[in-house]
Amino acid sequence: MPSATENGVKSNGHSVAAKPYPPGVHVPSLTFFDSSPSQEIDWETQRKHISFIVRSGVHGIVLAGTNGEAFPLSRTEKQELVRLTRKIATEEGRPELPITLGTTGTSTRDVLADCTAAKEAGADFVLVLVASFFHFALNKDAIREYFEEVADHSPLPAGRFEEAQKLQYTLALLGYPAEARDCRRPYPKFVSKERQEWILDQVRVLEAEEARLNKLGS
Repeated sequence: MPSATENGVKSNGHSVAAKPYPPGVHVPSLTFFDSSPSQEIDWETQRKHISFIVRSGVHGIVLAGTNGEAFPLSRTEKQELVRLTRKIATEEGRPELPITLGTTGTSTRDVLADCTAAKEAGADFVLVLVASFFHFALNKDAIREYFEEVADHSPLPAGRFEEAQKLQYTLALLGYPAEARDCRRPYPKFVSKERQEWILDQVRVLEAEEARLNKLGS
């Protein structure tokens, strides 16, 4: 008997076709920590920050990205950020606001567990960063297989953290050899095109704001 599907995802947790990434401006949220020795999330500041972003009229919000402290956050903390964001969006009359969550891990298993946790918490998309701990043992085929395996089995549509030259630059910074960096082969289950447009949208907004500030200062 075939599995039921929801938003293009089978109920057994294996993805089928990724839904397109919504166009518009999807703003990365910062994550704030208190000054205690345990450095817990400062939830009061976090709520104010997310509320401001949601009220700004953006088309989506990205949690636990590069500037959202993806690596220091526990899986439970990421889920709490998603739930808080969904709650705030609902309170602001935007219950369907797209939420994207960054995933991290040193193995496919870790990243897929993050993807599952993201879905359970109410996220709509996930971003996948290439595993880097054993970078010296990886080549371009292994990296491609990693991304494709995550895309095949993630219960949410997945996109790479970086695209095209930016992906190659990131791999270079992480210490991957040159032959491992050309991992740009299109893969139908990644939301890569929409991700590129999303990045360009952010750049356009920043350029427009810079022009406005320059005009005010002249």
